[in-house]
Amino acid sequence: MVAELLAPLHNADEGVPRTAQLAQLLRDNYAFVWRCVRRFGVAESDVDDIVQEIFMLVAQRLDRIEAGKERSFIIGAAIRFSANRRRAQRRQREHQVELDGEAPSSSPSAEDLVDQKRRRALLDAALETLELDLRAPFVLSEIEGLSRSEIAELLGLPEGTVATRVRAARKRFEAKAQQLSRARGPAAIEATGALENAPLAFRSEEGVAGAGWAEG
Repeated sequence: MVAELLAPLHNADEGVPRTAQLAQLLRDNYAFVWRCVRRFGVAESDVDDIVQEIFMLVAQRLDRIEAGKERSFIIGAAIRFSANRRRAQRRQREHQVELDGEAPSSSPSAEDLVDQKRRRALLDAALETLELDLRAPFVLSEIEGLSRSEIAELLGLPEGTVATRVRAARKRFEAKAQQLSRARGPAAIEATGALENAPLAFRSEEGVAGAGWAEG
């Protein structure tokens, strides 16, 4: 799997050095970045493409990335690329609404979804209410479990700013999750669960994103 992703990286720039370092960066960060991009609001069908673009950028600029700051660079790229793709998705949805005359339903089907998938859908809907400057530190803190200092270093923000944004995001996230739960009935309340269950619901997608990377 690593070889498959390294091949287009080299094709993008014949002079990309330190193949071993690139391979290690991929192994260490791929699943983490995949989850972050997904939680930053990119449609699941587009996540693989965005992650590959991120690592292509890493390969092209590896010589200019300060040693020890690789993950900060990767997360910064993930935030920018995700924002661009979200804007494209929004334009596509608006265009589709114009063609269809009505907005497509985003309500998950109880018949087709297991409880885990329903919970992720509800939590995704709650995350959608957060702007990216709140969503990024919230995802890194509440879903990825990073410390305030780690997030501050990754995002290039003061720790106090990180704390303020995470608190604001958590308050809005919880309020929206409760609103969605009430709107969708008792089954949805049970499926949504408490905030502390969010990491389990979201991390379950890692099995799709990260499978086989250690062996690649």
